[in-house]
Amino acid sequence: MNDPGANPSMTNVEVAAGLAWTVFRLRNTIRRGDILQAISVHFPRLKSPDVIWDLTGCSIAEMNRADFEAIAAASKEYEGVRRGAKTVFVGSDPATFAAVCMYTGIAALSEINVDYSAFRSLEEAERWLICSREHNCGVAPHQAGDPTCSRLACRTIRLFQSYRRHHTTTEPTK
Repeated sequence: MNDPGANPSMTNVEVAAGLAWTVFRLRNTIRRGDILQAISVHFPRLKSPDVIWDLTGCSIAEMNRADFEAIAAASKEYEGVRRGAKTVFVGSDPATFAAVCMYTGIAALSEINVDYSAFRSLEEAERWLICSREHNCGVAPHQAGDPTCSRLACRTIRLFQSYRRHHTTTEPTK
């Protein structure tokens, strides 16, 4: 049986590298292999560790949790290059937005040392990157009270981290 992510097509991924961040624009139907190939080809040569994954022009409906876990594992391989970096996902439709919020939770569980967020527009994503770098705030001021911001992703990450803290037992030293 063929792995649905085994035949990547770099034509589905356009890369726009800038000095401030790199934008990966995904097009058509995206599979695990498309993203894994983009990571392995481009992450070692990033000019800036910050990344925007623009999913507004693609479908990730065929991807599942195992695909997201494989992507998180591949991303973790470049953690040294990207330590302290920020990754933002842009998904304008509800299904894509929910999927990338799920991925941010999986990435948090994988303990990747990168800040993640998800937005519904490229403009919001760029504002978050600028605000978090210039003001070291992590949350752009325009998000306060905005029901479409990435607060769901943030709550998911905090929930997973809290679960980990409470369900990881360590014996006290005597």
